[in-house]
Parts: sequence; structure tokens; C-alpha cells
Amino acid sequence: METLSQIEQYLTGEMPEAEKAAFEAAMQQDEHLRQEVEAYRDIIAGIELAGEDAFEAKLQSWESQIQAENKVQNTTVRKLFSPAVSLVMAAAVVLLLTFIFVFKPFGDAGDPFQQAFQPYPDEITLMGGGDGTFDQQKANQAMGLYNQQKYTEALPLLEELAGANPDIPVLALYEGIAALQTGVFEKAQQSFHALDNTSYAFQGEWYNILTELKKGDYDAPALQSALSRIAKSDTHPYQKEAEKLLKKWPAD
Repeated sequence: METLSQIEQYLTGEMPEAEKAAFEAAMQQDEHLRQEVEAYRDIIAGIELAGEDAFEAKLQSWESQIQAENKVQNTTVRKLFSPAVSLVMAAAVVLLLTFIFVFKPFGDAGDPFQQAFQPYPDEITLMGGGDGTFDQQKANQAMGLYNQQKYTEALPLLEELAGANPDIPVLALYEGIAALQTGVFEKAQQSFHALDNTSYAFQGEWYNILTELKKGDYDAPALQSALSRIAKSDTHPYQKEAEKLLKKWPAD
């Protein structure tokens, strides 16, 4: 229960900054913890999109199904815990008991992030030795992990490379993508915003939008307007992707 409480504090922004930094470091080292955080983040996104009352009704139907299938009497899932337990934590317990979570805020369209995300292609391993100051060996190691989608292991190496080579902006892009996929969203957005005045500005903008989607911030300020602007731009490399996302957006 302690870990579940920490996850909830982290996702709701109630965790103190010092604890938050330690928790994010733990996520980078513990893939299981990172996956747990992502699972509970999806629950929160579902609650926010459907509305708390609608989700409460769904939770009650899950409880009824569990009771019927297991012949549980005179109890509910939430009675296993204190009255102060949150809706998110109660929903998480339902997940653990049923091993099933079918909640599609975008209907048949599915998760927009999963459908839109593609890792940016590897440009680093093609650079060669450069002028001798670039650590190609470390870059090859980092990009090898990145290409295998081992983002948790790739992130610290990419952080070092990006910090040591600010004149190679694509490193900040890879750093941001690894942070995004590791669940360290603040770090990811810092990396993407660092690309604003570079030749990778379009990429930084796009992956920043994907960060908002992965966070579940479907109502984030200007998110839909940014997608609309990109979709209308014939010069933006992610025009088609933006058009596809807008078609999947849930109706108001």
C-alpha cells in the first residue's frame, strides 16, 4: 500500500519535490515500478475523461461482477481499505483482482499516444568519429539501447552526451524521448523545449505534444489548437500525424 500511495501522490502532484526527485530516480532503475506508474496514470486519465461519477458507476459494476463470480458477500473492494482510500486506489485494486482493465476513453480509436508514437530514427551512430571530442563509443552504446527501446538504461547516457554536446541538438531529442518513455515527463519537456530555436524545432514540438498525451493531459492548454495548426501546415513534417490524431479526438 505504501508504494501505491506514493504513486498516487506522484501522479496527482502532491509529492514533495525532494521525494519526487528520488521517486523518478527509482523509476529509472526499476522497470516494474515504472510500469505500475504508467498503469495508474492510465486509470487517472480514464477517470478525468469519463468524469468521476461515470467512473464510480463503472467501479461499482466491477465490484458487483467480482462478488458474483467469486460469491463474495457483505463486502466491497473498497471495504478492504480505510474509508479515506481514493477512487484511483480502489480502481487499482480492482485491476489486481480481475487482471482486466478495459476502458477506452477514445472508443475504438484506442490510446492516441500508442498510435502516434514512433521513436525518432537514429542519426548518431552514422556520425563517425567527428573531430575527436565527441565520445562516439558512449554514443553508440546509448543509441544501441535506444534502438532496442531500453529507454531506462539509455537515459543516463543520453543525459551525459546531451550535456557535453549542446552543439548537437539531436542528442537532446533522444534524451527527451528516453525520458518520455521512462515516465520522467518534466525532464522530457525540458529537453524538447531546448530544441525550440534549432533545426529540430519541429521534432521537439511534436514530441512535446506526445508527452502531453502520454501524461493523459487531453485538455492541456492549447493542445488541440497546436495539433490543428500542425495539421494545416504544409511545411510541418508531422502534418499527417496531426491530422490522424485530430480524427481520433473524443467528441465534446
